[in-house]
Amino acid sequence: MFYFLHRLVKWTFIVLICAGLYWIWLQRQALEPLYVWHDVYENGGIKNESTLHRVKGRAVAVNDGHTFQMIHQDGRSLSVRLAGLQLPEQPLSKEDIQLEKQRRTFLRDSVLQREVEVQVTYAVPGSMLGIVHINGTNLNTLFLTNGLARFNPDYIKALPRDEQYRFFAANRVREKSLEQNTALASLASTNQ
Repeated sequence: MFYFLHRLVKWTFIVLICAGLYWIWLQRQALEPLYVWHDVYENGGIKNESTLHRVKGRAVAVNDGHTFQMIHQDGRSLSVRLAGLQLPEQPLSKEDIQLEKQRRTFLRDSVLQREVEVQVTYAVPGSMLGIVHINGTNLNTLFLTNGLARFNPDYIKALPRDEQYRFFAANRVREKSLEQNTALASLASTNQ
């Protein structure tokens, strides 16, 4: 009898531990911010609490899918490139050319003749690298979540941790959506 009770208690604890682990696995979406903070930590930005200088102006022309011209409030013309986004390697493949056309169209529709605010990450006279905001929308992370650009963590090492968090979170959102699309496509192909 004792042996039976001992086994019953042991298996009950094993089942409870398995049920707890399964519940934790079901709650994995709640742990997503921890993964993003880990990415920020690995990129070296967890202690950087600085703020970036902000510049406002009106976008007047689009140079390519990552760069546009802006007239500063004081009348100067500035070239602005979106920070954190990786430029495609030359020579461009057909897919890269098509993606560049989409980027250019998206950038033109988003910024042309609108007031923009740029958080400057790097600047030289007449040109700057930055995080572009239009009506409160971060255009850099919008490019990432829509799959219009590739992210390079090395390009944002000097940014404050909150900005790095936004980039890594947008990149994870894009990766999750690609995983879901791939899973749905494979499921659809097996059902046909």
